[in-house]
Order: sequence, then C-alpha cells, then structure tokens
Amino acid sequence: MQQTKNTIFVLILIFCFLNPLQAQEQEIIKPKEFVVTPLKSLSKPFSFKKSFLTKAGLLTTGVILSSFADKWIQERAQDSQKSLLQKVSDKTTILGNHFIAPGIAAVLAVSGLVTSDNYLANTGIQAIQSFGLGMTFTLGTKMLFGRHRPYDEETNEIFNDNKSFKGIGWHEKVNQSFASGHSTAVWSVSTVIANRYDNVFVKSVAYSTASLVSLTRLYNNNHWFSDVVAGSLIGYFSALSILEINENDVFNKSGLTVLPTQVSTNSFGLQAVLRF
Repeated sequence: MQQTKNTIFVLILIFCFLNPLQAQEQEIIKPKEFVVTPLKSLSKPFSFKKSFLTKAGLLTTGVILSSFADKWIQERAQDSQKSLLQKVSDKTTILGNHFIAPGIAAVLAVSGLVTSDNYLANTGIQAIQSFGLGMTFTLGTKMLFGRHRPYDEETNEIFNDNKSFKGIGWHEKVNQSFASGHSTAVWSVSTVIANRYDNVFVKSVAYSTASLVSLTRLYNNNHWFSDVVAGSLIGYFSALSILEINENDVFNKSGLTVLPTQVSTNSFGLQAVLRF
C-alpha cells in the first residue's frame, strides 16, 4: 500500500513538473510510428554505420573495464550500510521498476493528449518506445548470460550454463543479474526526457534520478557494478536511437542497411538495401 502511494505521488509530481514547460515547436502525433519506430531501431544492429559500431564498442569496453571493479565496489557498498540510506534506497529503486518506469512515460503521453500538448505526448510515447527497445536487449542478455547475483555468490565470475536456468521473469532471479533491468528502464526513460527538453533543471533531475536508481541496485546488493554499467548504457543508447529515428528518418539516408525479412511462412532471411 505504501509503495502504491509513493508511486502515485511520483507520477503526479512528474506531470506537474513537465506539463507547464513550453515546447519550442508544435509536433504532430503519428500513432502508427508507435510500433514502427522500435522495429526500425531493432534493425540498426544490422546496419553498417559508424555510429552504431562506436556505441557498441563503448558499451563493450565499459562493461569489461567495470567488471574489474565488481568485487571492490560490492564490498564498499555493503560496508556503508546505514538504516537511513537503506530507507532512501528502497524508496528510490522503485523508479526503475519494470512497471513504474513505463508508467511514468505513459503518464506523460496521456497528459499531453489530454492537455493538447503534442510535444509532451510525443515525449511520453518516445520514452515508452525507448523502454521497450532497451528491455528487449536487456532481457536477451539475462537469458544469454544467466549471471548469478552478488547476494547469491561471492564471485562475479559465475555464469549459468543454462542447466538450471529458471526463465525470464519480472521478479528477482539468482541467475538474471546481467544486465540490470532497473538501470535499463530508468535510463531509457530519463534520457528521452532529458534530451527532449532544453532545460538544465530537467536534464539534471532526469540524469540524477537515473544515476541514483542505478546506485541503489549496488547498495541493495542486487547487481554487480558491471551489470549496472551494462544496463545503464543499454538504456541510454536505446533512447538515443529512438530519438534519432523520430527526429530524422535515418533509413532514408545513404548507406548500406541489412534488415530481417520473412521469405515464406516458415522461413526468414535478410534484405540488403543500398541507398546512394
């Protein structure tokens, strides 16, 4: 009951905070793009573009480097446990919940529609798209790596061989540590909000909230540091991808793009498109 009250308070606060902000330009809402845009973004890994390779390289490098600090950061986080900090952490971490984060985005979208503020509505819609895209990748990593959580093992080197894999779920699993779903969720939504509004205060609140939620996953011993880094980067880059596609139709520009396509009822293939 208390968590529900906290959630409602947060949603109302976000609505009151963003709704008065004036958009610099009016926008048109395109309902069909709600599903089309994430699908376009999912095909970007098959697009041979320097920007994607750069992002993929940064993500991989960040995860590898952060993994060396996993154990040290875990020990520091557990040594600094305080009752007050624990209460703050417990209340803050819900913002990265797999229902709360997209719920915040939905509130923005509905609020924009109700108040005829298309810019706010599109912000919410793009945040939902970003969340869906980011969680698709994160759930994939959970299934692929099956990494054990720090509260279950003393070492960060244990990855499940899938023999005892329990499947994907919204609740905590011992072998779903990599990557952090809470981090992906909050960064995918916060990054869209921060980039859509040219306001220093909005950007500061959005990124500070995302960072704080990520830190709570370490403080509560739910994830290794590299899990949080991976989840945060996936959410961040997913948001940038959605923002780019909504702002500019990147698939109408020159370059080679490889897209998945259905060949027949029971078979799939790849379609190469070269634009000059």
